[in-house]
Amino acid sequence: MTAVATGGGTTITLGTTGASKTISARIRSVAGHTEELPEVDNNDLTTTGFSEVVGGDLIDPGSFTFVCVFDSVLANAGPTATAETVTITRGNDSSTIAGTAFIKAVKYPDYAQNEPQLGEVTIRWDGATGPTHST
Repeated sequence: MTAVATGGGTTITLGTTGASKTISARIRSVAGHTEELPEVDNNDLTTTGFSEVVGGDLIDPGSFTFVCVFDSVLANAGPTATAETVTITRGNDSSTIAGTAFIKAVKYPDYAQNEPQLGEVTIRWDGATGPTHST
């Protein structure tokens, strides 16, 4: 049987938030980002049948969200327009996705008895540097 890769051991490093804080020990999950090429409408008044589109010029690098046990570094981070180097390192093979990005959103935790305080952080790749995938 072929081994199946899991996300165990995956880390995220933010270049400047919290003095190069690696927020790895308490991450619950990381949602992958989607790189998308926009569509350009290529229709005019003579177009018939189906609408025509062509691929755009620039790829939108997208964003990703991770869920983690909330800590004081994240509580003080908050959304910011300041880009920093962000690296996601897969735990099972050390491959990486890295580039410059900014913290787009922080969802603060819900508070309940007998449940960990989980927060969500959305990181937006800015496209200036990467994201670059390496194996």
